[in-house]
Amino acid sequence: MNRFFLNIRQYLLVFGLLALFALSTGGCGGSDAEAQLSKVAYVKRANRICTETQEKTQQGFVTYSRQNQVPESGPGLQAKASDFMVKVVTPIFEQQFDQLEALNGSSADKEKTTKIVAAMRSGFKTGQQKPLKFIRGSSSFFKEASTLAAADGMTSCAL
Repeated sequence: MNRFFLNIRQYLLVFGLLALFALSTGGCGGSDAEAQLSKVAYVKRANRICTETQEKTQQGFVTYSRQNQVPESGPGLQAKASDFMVKVVTPIFEQQFDQLEALNGSSADKEKTTKIVAAMRSGFKTGQQKPLKFIRGSSSFFKEASTLAAADGMTSCAL
């Protein structure tokens, strides 16, 4: 009887491995990541990425403020702003830039997004040099990116 259960276990193991293999090979037609997105889906995903970035940054600020004694003013505030930019904001924004660049749309969509992200990176680089000003109001650093994003329907990316 133990031999019978052992064979069933072996059968289930082989069946499970085959099922995993079938799922990992993509089945019919590949994954969504490989499929070119329509303009509407492309813009929707881009907007979602930018909205998530804004939410993560706000949550990061709340968490950072709770964990670190952030003074209301003075030289300590500038130091905390710099630390916050390095530890929280920069990784979040770098992830946003990478995700936007990875979107799979038409060549025209990708070309526009490349320009938007380049403008975002440029504005962000300037903001990193002025962390306190960036934290208090980052929109001035992203004027060009905002104009380009809004023109392409990426309203959540237009700060």
